[in-house]
Amino acid sequence: LSPKVKVIQHENREGCARSRLTGAKVATGDVLMFVDSHIEMESSTWYHHLAIPIVENPKTIAMQTIDVIDDLGTKDYGSGAG
Repeated sequence: LSPKVKVIQHENREGCARSRLTGAKVATGDVLMFVDSHIEMESSTWYHHLAIPIVENPKTIAMQTIDVIDDLGTKDYGSGAG
């Protein structure tokens, strides 16, 4: 890992929300970003698409598009929701 990355571990399982809060409390960077394991970062510019709006307005919350997969199994990926 990069020396800029700090790994924090709880003694007991705390769940996603509490773990993120713990990380946020000790974060020292200008931009705080959480990326879940199901997020695909295929583009080399994924970070820029999320970080630029935050840098331009620090009160902004940026999030990735969530693909929609209907229950009929048709492939309508990329239309986004949320």
